[in-house]
Amino acid sequence: MERLRAVRYLGIFISLSGAVVALGWIFDIQALKSFWPGAVLVLAGSFYSFILVVFATGALAIAEKKSRESDEKFRAMFEKAGDAIFIADPVTRELVDCNEKAQILTGYTRRELLSMRADQLHPEYSAGKTMEAGFKKMVDIEITAFPTEVLTKNKKIVPVDVNGFPVRFGERTFLVGIFRDMTDSRRRKIEIDNLNLKNKAILASVPDIIMEVDARKVYTWANRCGYEFFGEDVLGKEANHYFVGEQMTYETVRPIFDGMDDHIYVESWQKRRDGRARLLAWWTRVLKDAEGVVIGAVSTARDITEFKEMEEAKNMLIRNISHSVKTPIATTETAINLIRFGMEKKDDEQVKLAAAIASRNIGKVRRDIGNMLSLFVIDMKKEGPRKTGRLGNDPKASLHSAVSKFTDDISYLLQKKGINVGTEIPVDADNVPLGENDLRIVMENLLDNALKFTEKGSVMVKSRRMKGRFEIEVADTGSGLELGEKDRIFDKFYKHEASTDGIGLGLTICKDIISGYGGTIEAFSEGPYRGTAMIIKLPDKGV
Repeated sequence: MERLRAVRYLGIFISLSGAVVALGWIFDIQALKSFWPGAVLVLAGSFYSFILVVFATGALAIAEKKSRESDEKFRAMFEKAGDAIFIADPVTRELVDCNEKAQILTGYTRRELLSMRADQLHPEYSAGKTMEAGFKKMVDIEITAFPTEVLTKNKKIVPVDVNGFPVRFGERTFLVGIFRDMTDSRRRKIEIDNLNLKNKAILASVPDIIMEVDARKVYTWANRCGYEFFGEDVLGKEANHYFVGEQMTYETVRPIFDGMDDHIYVESWQKRRDGRARLLAWWTRVLKDAEGVVIGAVSTARDITEFKEMEEAKNMLIRNISHSVKTPIATTETAINLIRFGMEKKDDEQVKLAAAIASRNIGKVRRDIGNMLSLFVIDMKKEGPRKTGRLGNDPKASLHSAVSKFTDDISYLLQKKGINVGTEIPVDADNVPLGENDLRIVMENLLDNALKFTEKGSVMVKSRRMKGRFEIEVADTGSGLELGEKDRIFDKFYKHEASTDGIGLGLTICKDIISGYGGTIEAFSEGPYRGTAMIIKLPDKGV
């Protein structure tokens, strides 16, 4: 720039000197004519002017070439842009230019578009809003962005996102709008939204608990089952907030938070929202971000409390069956041998005693097997009150007959043991509102249980009918019950004394049968060795 400035100043000096000489010749001024440097300068000025013309012409050609190249580059970029570009007059709103993508987007030719106004690019219902929200903002604001729609030549509605801004070309300002076709993006968004709804529906239908924790083991998400188990305030609480007792759960799942990709299974006692402890089976898997950094874990859980109880009950049942079936069978085999020896020695007393022992033990096996079969249908019976007469049950079952049938089978043993089984059954309180088979099962179990724990004394069966209620009482003078044992004796597989025979189902079955008829059964005892009374209360159906 400095060199150009110096050349310019030199040119001015030469031109002025030449002008002085020229004035001398025009006005015949000898002093100026004799200014010999002027002549030289005239020649130099002429030469310099020639050089300037050549230089200016070359510079102008170069500038025009660069401008042309710049325009070509701009036009190429304009035409090959990935988005549709429209240029409009902000006053008339007429379109003054557009690129190839604009023609593809709208379906119009370039000539058709340049004969249109900007508001004609949009559906009638949104054109005014678009002009108000977008067009005016572009005039007032340097750059603006907004979503809108384009109405194509074949009347198709295309969603677009617009970025607009004002641009000056010479002395005029125009508005440039860059339109991006959002059809695929909107479709993908709809697909993603539908997928999210589908996933939510799947998660809502899963009957298991699903929980998510962050790297600190704090709950950050739960499905509906998770909220129902832990409570609506579960999010934000650490997982161990719900642990019951000391556990090794965190140690077990530590590999997950160290980055292990396999799942880990762990069982954990957890506090439910009602405060009750429940055993949950957890399947846990790690969560990682895009860089592979552990950000937490997702787990599914299932309440297996009842399942574990059933497993324990099954194992106990197997143990009890092994004891309760093998022992009576062995005793029966011994009794049969005693019968054979008694017959050989013609010892009637030995034969009677052995036969009674065999009969009693066969009866025990029959009752235990019956109780086991009854155990499998307990849940079915809980569906509603038992219908009288169902499965062959006779609603006119006689209590006296049921007691007599049991005592007749073991009368010899009762006589030898010195235990009396008495009854106080009024005539109007003999027909019990139970089916015959159900009454037999109940009385066999209650009497067998009473005799089992009564070494001496008696067992008394009483019945009474009161207004709207029928009661049966089976009382013994046996070992009695400990404090707090009155409710536990009705639990599955519970045995008052572990060494006694039986499988611990007799009273459970009795309670199930009685409750099926809408009745209750309770145990009463004043303490150890003070006897026990079982009282059954049934609705009086006027049988």
